[in-house]
Amino acid sequence: MIGGLTHGDVSLGCYTRLRDHIRCWEDLRDAPVAEIHELIRSVEIPEKKAPRLKAALQFVSASQGSLSLDFLGEMPADAAIIRLEKLDGIGRKTSAAVLKFSTLRKAVLLVDTHLLRVAARLGLISRKASIEKAYDTLMPLLPGQWEADDMDNHHQLIKLHGQTLCRPAVPKCGCCPVREVCSCFRSARRSRSGSRPIQSDRPVAPLRHPRLA
Repeated sequence: MIGGLTHGDVSLGCYTRLRDHIRCWEDLRDAPVAEIHELIRSVEIPEKKAPRLKAALQFVSASQGSLSLDFLGEMPADAAIIRLEKLDGIGRKTSAAVLKFSTLRKAVLLVDTHLLRVAARLGLISRKASIEKAYDTLMPLLPGQWEADDMDNHHQLIKLHGQTLCRPAVPKCGCCPVREVCSCFRSARRSRSGSRPIQSDRPVAPLRHPRLA
């Protein structure tokens, strides 16, 4: 909830500061909004995130009797997402991250800027698709037997692909391993007059993330 619109290093620093100054989730729930705001002041819009964080913890505590999300483990992933997104400040990216990276380990798709860009260029979603729309479109396309670990691997590989080849400004379409099924590459090859050049026709080895090697 504190990381939205904020660089990862900054949000991690704020999270670490919270952990250093507040002993447990119950103390964070009961802390004054002003104190929370001061601890996360480096993130974007801390004036909105501080009260949202406190309110979310209060809601979970009041509705479940304790600060635990274990009840979500008994729900189907779609129902758990809907439940989380009832909380102010939690959208599809945050709800998916909670379900996938926590001990709940649900097989859900984390849609970030890299996946939005890659999927749009492949022609799988609209370039203007929201995170919610992209999630609803792409989830049914993934193998039904995939588990949380498979979703993790998918996320890391798409992120690596977006950082190294399918970059925002000048994508390296010429050495992309999926260029023949890419709408963006086929369109650029037909016109050859686009503003973004096709770089290097040399073959490239399959993407391999260090964590997955």
